[in-house]
Amino acid sequence: MTLKITDQFGNPAGQDLNGKVFISIKSPEVERNRSVPLFEGKTSTKEMSLKEGNAHIDSLVIMENSPGENGNRYILLFRPEVTLPPTSLSTFELPFHFYNDAENQQKMFELMKKKDELNDAVKRCNKVLDSMSKQKDLLENEVKDTTEKELSLRNELNRRGVKIEHPISITHIQGCQKQKTSEVERIEKIRRVCSISNSFSGPDVLGMVGQLALVADDDAAWVISWHLQGDMDCLITTTTAAAQKIYNDTGGNQQVMPLDGILMQRGNRYSNIL
Repeated sequence: MTLKITDQFGNPAGQDLNGKVFISIKSPEVERNRSVPLFEGKTSTKEMSLKEGNAHIDSLVIMENSPGENGNRYILLFRPEVTLPPTSLSTFELPFHFYNDAENQQKMFELMKKKDELNDAVKRCNKVLDSMSKQKDLLENEVKDTTEKELSLRNELNRRGVKIEHPISITHIQGCQKQKTSEVERIEKIRRVCSISNSFSGPDVLGMVGQLALVADDDAAWVISWHLQGDMDCLITTTTAAAQKIYNDTGGNQQVMPLDGILMQRGNRYSNIL
């Protein structure tokens, strides 16, 4: 135990004070005539050093078979004595119960030990509860995000004409996903794909001729592609400026055609509005 000299507000106030602390035992005011216990060595007073306003007390031991009434309340007095104190120093009083038999002392020891264990258990429980509360908040946020994502996906599926039941099971979702994946793979196998690579992009770039149209009839597609074979990689843009930039960037190696440069006859006039 460490005793510290403080002011009336509990602030340390004895940094420059050195001296002694005298420890004694007294009975409560209403029972002054009661015999009081003695410290080890059959003495009624103990002396401790006071350094910079602090007194460190490792232990206080009551003598074996000490005077005093078993089970009664007494008060430990801690009286500081220093040289030229700036103000009067009050005596610190610490009440305690005196037990003179070994059995009661053992019970008290076990009870104090149990109290410390319970305090530690309460701290651990509070720590676990705090962790569970944080985990609960995290899971609630995840559920909220998942619910919002589910609603968004349902709306998207409805927009694409995919009807689903509510509520829907994980097994059903996995089955639907597998079915749609198989359909995509089947379509990819039978669909004609333009093999021309296109590395051009931008808001005014539409794509290459061979990638902008889908002809349902295979025979017609073969004939059209044969006639357009030299123009299949021609890049279509919406503006002349975009076409000119791509043409310059590729050193004239990329065919380009801007839509605003295509004129269409409307009656006796030509217009570039398609």
